[in-house]
Amino acid sequence: MTISNIKLKNFKSFEHLDIKLKNLNVFAGTNSVGKSTIIQALLLIKQNEQVLLNSFNPSDENMQNILRFNTYGSMLDIGDDNSLLYIDASNDELSVSIEDHEGIISTISKDTNEKFWKLDISDLNTQPFSSLLSENPSQNSFRYLSTNREKPRVIYPLSHYDVENNSLGDQGQFTTHYLAENKSLPLNNLALKHPNSQTPYLLENVSNWLSEVSENIDVTAKVIPEANQAALTFSYAYGSSKTRELTPLNVGFGVTHVLPVITMLLMASIGDTIVIENPETHLHPKGQANLAKLIALVAEQGVQIIIETHSDHIINGLRVATKQKVIKPNNSKVYFFKKKHDSIATIAQEILIQQDGSLSSWPKGFFDEWDNQLDLLIW
Repeated sequence: MTISNIKLKNFKSFEHLDIKLKNLNVFAGTNSVGKSTIIQALLLIKQNEQVLLNSFNPSDENMQNILRFNTYGSMLDIGDDNSLLYIDASNDELSVSIEDHEGIISTISKDTNEKFWKLDISDLNTQPFSSLLSENPSQNSFRYLSTNREKPRVIYPLSHYDVENNSLGDQGQFTTHYLAENKSLPLNNLALKHPNSQTPYLLENVSNWLSEVSENIDVTAKVIPEANQAALTFSYAYGSSKTRELTPLNVGFGVTHVLPVITMLLMASIGDTIVIENPETHLHPKGQANLAKLIALVAEQGVQIIIETHSDHIINGLRVATKQKVIKPNNSKVYFFKKKHDSIATIAQEILIQQDGSLSSWPKGFFDEWDNQLDLLIW
């Protein structure tokens, strides 16, 4: 189940925030304006999902269960509870609310003078945060990929638990293991099959989509049981020949960093929610634009995608994808985050991508630095 609204009150840089989400949601803005804060709000819930599930009590008429939240964990570290309060807050209560498409609202809130968080759910018949959580981890519908992705290595760790539960790890560290175990797994959605693929199998399609970033590349992944590790190699086709297998140490950083992004997109099912920070990391502009088109294609198939980006090539790739009818205009939203005038508070400006690829507005500071620098060169 996907998310329709996110609401924040007195949470970090936001005094108030209420944004609506679509299939594809792009967060943009300068550094330290709050783009990551929204993702952190979701991760705060995700990191504490078992606490939330265990605390659900239908017999509690007020549905105000008391929680001990963990703000420090493998997925998220945002410091002490009291440091989360908006610096100019008029009161000491902060809250994070999520609404799904059935109108069910789930809210966690905390008064900084109190020790515990509170959980409120608008529908007694639902599980808490139904848009994010599942009692069965194998039905994991929420996946997150951090900016700090796994670096190129000769071997990668194994995690049967993560692979069996459709997780690549928050840094993509189990991508190699996942591909080794699921190389012949058919795509959940055949619309994502690459035009050059002969089969619907995951690994072949990962290789072909990766070729949109690094031409003619082929991916091989295998488990080395004796070492309890997984190995990843790449090779390149040229003419009728093929290079020897190369380790990630001998292939560009961008290839290794985008591999979990492409894998996560191709393994997604309708109704999943995927959060990816800076999908463009270490990629050439052409590769960024091509990746944006894949992101648009996946979102159009019913997967909810949230990305944070600093790349105008990602934005332009999405604009082209819209013009080429890869994704419908009403299935995407761009939010530009900036500081409110004469205030420390962050606000979100909604920007729509029109059918012809144009933007509904182009506010100052929104990917305009190319023009700014050109003006300085000309004048």
